[in-house]
Amino acid sequence: MVEVKPNIANLIDWWEMNESSGNALGSHASLTMTDVNGAGADTGKVAGARDFVPGNVDYFTRASEAAIQMGDIDATWVFWFKFDASGGIMQFITKDDAATDREFTITKEANDKPRFVVFKADGNIIGDVTWATGLNTGTWYFLAAYHSSTDNAIGISINSAAYQTAATTDASATTTTPLWFGSRSSNPQLYDGLLDEMAYFKAQLTISNVEWLYNSGNGRSYADIFELILFPSPGVATATGVAPTTIHTALPSVGVATATGAVPTVIHTTLASAGVALAVGGSAIIRKIRILLAKAKRARFYAVAKRTTMRAKKKRLSFYARKKR
Repeated sequence: MVEVKPNIANLIDWWEMNESSGNALGSHASLTMTDVNGAGADTGKVAGARDFVPGNVDYFTRASEAAIQMGDIDATWVFWFKFDASGGIMQFITKDDAATDREFTITKEANDKPRFVVFKADGNIIGDVTWATGLNTGTWYFLAAYHSSTDNAIGISINSAAYQTAATTDASATTTTPLWFGSRSSNPQLYDGLLDEMAYFKAQLTISNVEWLYNSGNGRSYADIFELILFPSPGVATATGVAPTTIHTALPSVGVATATGAVPTVIHTTLASAGVALAVGGSAIIRKIRILLAKAKRARFYAVAKRTTMRAKKKRLSFYARKKR
């Protein structure tokens, strides 16, 4: 099967899990996951990974918001994991309070098989699929779990193998329960092991997409999906994509990057002159471009004014010199 890169327009955020300590930072939309009780760090599948130890009760969490809610849409979670202990249920990723405010759970079950469950508004299960084969401790695995409102189905894949699927029987819930990595809000079922390169797409990723992310077992980083175009200097247009060429004159210096073929409303970058990271969204981009253009206009104005002043000064000096003679 031909590998197909997922559309970055569908990416909500990508947590690379490269931090040595502290919060897990979102590389795409800055949806930071708050570190609770000091999750550790270790060598990951791609660069670093975060290390969870149940005895430390460590996990990451973020309050619910529209960006991270799933509800009855097409959506896919992908991530690498390596668990350290066999037996017992462990939470990978959840939006679940284990009562009635339940959205979904992605877990390792007591039989060491990954499981994906989605719920409806009253907290009852409407979709449940478990990977057929038990997994081994100390081994890296790549998991993809999708929900499809279009097909009324959910699916789970390990290491880019064909999805194992189950039908959903109702619309899945949108809840106010937080998002969790490595735990959940009650009956935590803490994770024991490593998590790496966690990403959330609001789209149903195909197995071709999953194969691209799996990359023959080598994994991908955020930099792989977010290709950069380096602009050598102001005024030099890129040949890739129509939209970037319309804003290249506003880019201030060498090394300024933009997404391949991206339109200005989805550019997520740092403008080198100000060093200010821009959030995904057109208004911030437009404001920054306007500020840069205004600065450029002021700089040109002051340059012209300075030259005018110097010419006037030279004329006055020349006049006084002739008068003195």
